[in-house]
Amino acid sequence: MTINGNYWYLSEHLINVVLPVILFIVAIILFILFGIISSTTNAKKIYKIIGLVLIITTICISTIFLITKDYRKLISFETNANRKIKMAVLHYQTRPNDSSNRASLYDVDKTLNLPFYKKDVSTEKNSIKYLGKNDVFYYFTDDKDIYQLDISSDLIQFKPVHQVAVTKEYAVLTDASFTSVGFKEKIGPGISSIIVPIAKENVTYQPKTKTYDLLK
Repeated sequence: MTINGNYWYLSEHLINVVLPVILFIVAIILFILFGIISSTTNAKKIYKIIGLVLIITTICISTIFLITKDYRKLISFETNANRKIKMAVLHYQTRPNDSSNRASLYDVDKTLNLPFYKKDVSTEKNSIKYLGKNDVFYYFTDDKDIYQLDISSDLIQFKPVHQVAVTKEYAVLTDASFTSVGFKEKIGPGISSIIVPIAKENVTYQPKTKTYDLLK
């Protein structure tokens, strides 16, 4: 089945709305039928009805799982970073605002598992400046704030260049139909590498003002 916004909408409603309703109705019907068995002389007929109900239920559930096969494979890649809403039982919920507007490289990579997103890479030169390091962090500035990056990070590379170059990755939506079900058009940026002039590799720095995490 073609994976698009309509398919996603249909699948999550089949799983989160139709399926629970079917199970609820079937449970009530079976409860009533089993209650009738003890007070009827024609229990055989009731058992036949129960069998028919179970067969129909099995067919319905199997059909739902068949239709939603692709959806169920991909739903684990849906996150606060790439979708504004989430499906709960019988209704949609808005995702937390503090999470929906942030994305890391992990979020970008996870989103790229969805076939309706593609990777976009850009490199910014001199958008931040390298200040130096101490025993715990590397420090950068954008001339307004100071940012820190853990000294153990494998993102930073010292090379024979003249200015800092930051490579950023995005996940870009390729099918606009998914915006109708809350998916974002662009997720990121996630920083995948930072190249710093090797001449500054041994520069030390101790911040005197508040610092912020570079990756948040």
